[in-house]
Amino acid sequence: MLGDAANEEEEKISIKLIVSKSRKMVCYAEAGEEFVNLLFSFLTLPLGFIVKQMQDNSMKGCIGQLYKSVQDLDEQCLKSNNHKKMLVSPKLLPGFGYKNHPLGIEEASYRLAVDTTLIHSNKQAKSVEFIDPKSRCNKR
Repeated sequence: MLGDAANEEEEKISIKLIVSKSRKMVCYAEAGEEFVNLLFSFLTLPLGFIVKQMQDNSMKGCIGQLYKSVQDLDEQCLKSNNHKKMLVSPKLLPGFGYKNHPLGIEEASYRLAVDTTLIHSNKQAKSVEFIDPKSRCNKR
């Protein structure tokens, strides 16, 4: 556990399994919503986060090389250091976080900035609304 989460009571997830001893395999598994949410939370992890965590194991291949090349970029190649930080240390999109994630990845907090120089004066700008992906009722 990381940080303050170590002081809180640990939430336990139970799974019921029916195992065949003769075949040495699981025949049936029953799990609650918390376990399913935990499994699906691994699918939302940014690839850059995984590569960053595995750097000590020196990842070989094109993904590791791509990550290393972004790390080695100087300020002249990107608009700002913030862009480099977003690539090298990515966070989850807002609304995709799992409250008790064992890897301790954070959710990003994005604010929408509109460049008014790109909008023609005769056209109206439309506002953008972020929708919570976990929401049961999606307005369309």
